[in-house]
Amino acid sequence: DLASELGIKSASLHYHFPKKADLGEAMVQRYADRFFDRLYGATHQTSHPETRLGAFLSEYRSALGSDNRVCLCVMLGAESPGLPKQVTHAVQDFLNRNIEWLEAVYANAETPQPSQKAQTTLASIQGAMILSSISQNKESFDSVSKAALNGLSQHSEQAQ
Repeated sequence: DLASELGIKSASLHYHFPKKADLGEAMVQRYADRFFDRLYGATHQTSHPETRLGAFLSEYRSALGSDNRVCLCVMLGAESPGLPKQVTHAVQDFLNRNIEWLEAVYANAETPQPSQKAQTTLASIQGAMILSSISQNKESFDSVSKAALNGLSQHSEQAQ
């Protein structure tokens, strides 16, 4: 079906992706690369924690788009027990990169326990993304994003 949709022969598709899992892994890696390319592009000239966190949240917000879809890796992460191991590993790599990026933001802001804060933030925004998608209302996502930014801002003010 995919080959037909793309207007290519199925043999061409199978040449590049012998198994469905190979295609799934490539899709996740492409999604992750594009996500981080946009994120680094938006933040490469700043180390300001609020700006960096805001850009991160904006990337997730844009994934909701106009039709309230969830991020590819949020969706696949929820389905990971039934996915091929290589796809699950690619999703885990994406999530680990998210956590590492957030840890760096929180460490730069001198937030206590940056690893725990990064994991909590990621879980919160991904959960809010699912709620927003189900309710067809981005309010849940925007509320969680605002709370994350406010928490970081308050900590930064206290640290100064």
